[in-house]
Amino acid sequence: LVWLSFILGGFIALLSGYSLAKLASKYPSRGGIVEYLVQCYGEGVFSGSISILFYISAIVALAMVAKTFGTYAAMMSSFSPLHVNIFAISILMTFVLINLEKGLILIGGTGYAGEIKKAVFSTMNYYLPKKGVLTMHSSANMGQKGDTAVFFGLSGTGKTTLSSDPNRLLIGDDEHGWGKDGVFNLEGGCYAKVIRLSKEDEPLIYQTTRRFGTILENVVIDKGTRRIFLDDDSITQNTRASYPITHIPNYAQNSIGGHPKNIIMLTYDAFGVLPPVSKLTKDQAMYHFLSGYTAKVAGTESGIVEPTATFSPCFGSPFMTLNPAVYAKMLGEKIQKHNVNCWLVNTGYTGGNYERGKRISISHTRAIIKAILNDSLLDVEYEQLPVFKLYFPKQCPDVDSKILNPKNRWSDKKLYDKQLRELYQAFKNNFEEFSDYVKYKIKDV
Repeated sequence: LVWLSFILGGFIALLSGYSLAKLASKYPSRGGIVEYLVQCYGEGVFSGSISILFYISAIVALAMVAKTFGTYAAMMSSFSPLHVNIFAISILMTFVLINLEKGLILIGGTGYAGEIKKAVFSTMNYYLPKKGVLTMHSSANMGQKGDTAVFFGLSGTGKTTLSSDPNRLLIGDDEHGWGKDGVFNLEGGCYAKVIRLSKEDEPLIYQTTRRFGTILENVVIDKGTRRIFLDDDSITQNTRASYPITHIPNYAQNSIGGHPKNIIMLTYDAFGVLPPVSKLTKDQAMYHFLSGYTAKVAGTESGIVEPTATFSPCFGSPFMTLNPAVYAKMLGEKIQKHNVNCWLVNTGYTGGNYERGKRISISHTRAIIKAILNDSLLDVEYEQLPVFKLYFPKQCPDVDSKILNPKNRWSDKKLYDKQLRELYQAFKNNFEEFSDYVKYKIKDV
């Protein structure tokens, strides 16, 4: 009769879910069931007592679920049954457990679709390189002539936004493999950050938030209009839209492209010292790939009150299950074999740091990407940035040449030099961990 109990339990859960959905529609509130009790019986002893009983039952239910998943975790990892309680306590917090040997993934304590996709991605990062496939935390698109571009970047750098181009075919926005025949997508869908998403600046992604089949996470609904309000960050800055790639009108069939012609590494430099675009040598590309630099700024993470340099090797350190040098070596070999042009694009600040400068406009960044993809930056004159030895173009179509040299935009040149040296030292300190794994000329970049 176990099967019958599951059917009855599922039916009851379905009715409960339907009831809660109808109540949530009529009484939009974060109070949940407590709010519904108040609406029904008013504020008083009865509503308060039932609310307390509800909280107690929720604790009991959580304990039961934790115990159950603790048992699953112990079985999955071949631990002794004595460890069940330890796992149960841990499960009350957010967890992601992966058993590569058994091919099992256990996720709990979180409602993000990102945990599911990144757990699978972490598994692919273990298996595919052993088969000669470079796994990449990147987006990718393709021109009408079949020219493929790969965009590396951490969250908030514009990876999804810049690869969604109405004039190019989208291969994918976050996870890819690079094998003997070219680039292919690992997901079949997109997971875009939508906080303060603009219809004018990001029309392709914006329209997906209005389509059936898109799952919105942490997006607030306006109580008055009952419409989604993408500017509201009261829950978190990390609001997301998960949607099938077919929601993008110009997606690449089968999500496959050829070998990349261009590799673009995106960084959000909140210190305002890196050029908006720099041309990289193969060794520089490997260096910046291993560094995976971006900056955390106030308001994006708890405890951050001023810009902080952060480094994530391969632009996805938490998900790269092998030594980062393994992926960097594969990247260098493929860049050389296929003669790929490599670029570092700063989508952060210019004319000063996070407090004094201005964010590089999305229109300028798009113009830079367009110039890279149509080869407009291959035959222009370049200038070298001191300390980092980066070469940046002196002109770029549809971009004010004054912003291409970051120092020119700073009113206090000495402060710029100081900030540049401080960021360089942060890079140098971070790269020490790779000293035993990479060639001297890459470390000397």
